[in-house]
Amino acid sequence: MEVKETRDLRRSVGQRHTLIVAIAGIVATLSGTLVGAQIGANASIGAVEVQLAASLEEESRNRKSGAYSDFLVAVDRMAFAGQDLGLVIEMTDGKPYDHPDILAEYDDALAEWREARAAVQRAINDVYAYGSRDAVAIHREVTASLPDGFAPAPHPGVLIYDRDQYEQAVKKFQKVFCREASISPRDECFDDITALRDGGGG
Repeated sequence: MEVKETRDLRRSVGQRHTLIVAIAGIVATLSGTLVGAQIGANASIGAVEVQLAASLEEESRNRKSGAYSDFLVAVDRMAFAGQDLGLVIEMTDGKPYDHPDILAEYDDALAEWREARAAVQRAINDVYAYGSRDAVAIHREVTASLPDGFAPAPHPGVLIYDRDQYEQAVKKFQKVFCREASISPRDECFDDITALRDGGGG
């Protein structure tokens, strides 16, 4: 009788052990599945974040590229428009309406000057909106070297500007353009970055 009870007890213990092992296996499988799913989810989230960051960086480069390019085109147009208008005014001793023979030329030059001035202001707005601190700082140097676009009445004295100062400021702005709008900027695009930041800017 005691032998039978002992056998039954061992059989019961063995069954419970088998059941526990089976349950442990199921739990381990579920845990592994959950951990694997979590790792997979984290990897997917990480990939999405990388793609989003790359997309935002590309969008930023494109916006800067457009703003910087438009600014450089606009200021160059304004510089030449002011020069042309100044020459016409100088030809008439500052009294273009006393010279009917070149009045049409004066009107055309004045219209171009005004349109160029408006284009520069639009381009400045975009540099402020999308540009970096460096770009905003250098664009001020460029515009400061231009003729006074907001003078009440354009005349040769107002339209004169320092071409060398203008070209130096434009070169500095082009370096900002190069290093911020290019995926792989050249080494020379960084030549003046330390001096620029040490010198301060807006």
